[in-house]
Amino acid sequence: MRLTSHALIYTLLTACLLLFCGQPAYAQWTLSTAEKSTVAAFCSGQYPEMPLITNRNRLLLADPSGDLHAAHGELPKSIRASSFNRTGAIACLNIVEVTLGTCNFGPLFPSIPRVRRDYLLTVVSVDNPQQGFISATLAGSEPPACNNAGTIDSTVKTIPGELPGSALIQEALTTLDLNAKDPDGDGYTNLEEFVQQTDMQDAGSPGMEIAVAANNRSRLVIPEGEAITLSISLNPGTRLKEKVDYYLYAESLAGIFAYFYPKRFEPVESLQVSARGPALRFSDFPIITLPALGVGEYEFIFEVAISGESSLRSTASISVVPNNWQFTEIAKAAGIDYSHGFAISNTG
Repeated sequence: MRLTSHALIYTLLTACLLLFCGQPAYAQWTLSTAEKSTVAAFCSGQYPEMPLITNRNRLLLADPSGDLHAAHGELPKSIRASSFNRTGAIACLNIVEVTLGTCNFGPLFPSIPRVRRDYLLTVVSVDNPQQGFISATLAGSEPPACNNAGTIDSTVKTIPGELPGSALIQEALTTLDLNAKDPDGDGYTNLEEFVQQTDMQDAGSPGMEIAVAANNRSRLVIPEGEAITLSISLNPGTRLKEKVDYYLYAESLAGIFAYFYPKRFEPVESLQVSARGPALRFSDFPIITLPALGVGEYEFIFEVAISGESSLRSTASISVVPNNWQFTEIAKAAGIDYSHGFAISNTG
């Protein structure tokens, strides 16, 4: 007997609450070596392809090297990335030195420049880096005057001012509308709309969104025998909590397979509702893991019909290819030829 759809709705609601209605207190975290390389690439204007993850709605403050900037932990919790997978925008802080004259300290040090150290703040959308790119200059403090420069010796190359502090960084982000406000009331924060490159003042932009992914990809080629995790996402925008029919099904040469809670697909003759309930907002919810699929082409479809209107639809295509594993006997790899259970090389 199938469980009612209420269990699925409750699970989705729980995920929604965990993802959107409460964040844990900030704890220091570090990026992996691979993540640092990706962040550094974005900061240098190179934009690597990223996995399909819809829950990227936070900001990461970084040095050009890819490390977290010291002021990252002071960002407001509502926009601060707590992991790389939550990062929808990367704010890179490059130091720019501006010479404001020189100081003459006698024949040994006749021309030491006074330097103001500014930040060039560049913010790039991880999902839309070509279009989602803004920048601003944050001026540092004035360098000390020549008569207040302190001890001068051969190690002194410049007389620098202080870099801009975290308060100035946050002020710049607010000026750029990179915050958690939602002035058009469409369910997307200004930061999210920057990530997606939609209109922060238009309630119809971007509208409702839906996605299904296989191993965080909309198009996946995978060897036979490997597991596949399907995840689903929905943002109903201004239609939050309206009545919804949820559909999740697969199409293949073997026919149509509908998903029924808890976590199984069954063959069906026609499309059937997987669950009914309110329109909820959830992102990258892992709905099922399939241990293996046979060789062939598969298309997984996630649809929702809100208040009986036309459906929103998303698809993920999977190609399962033969696994061309090649096995080499250890003995042969070692140069030993066994025949009828005897090692020929050892029989004299």
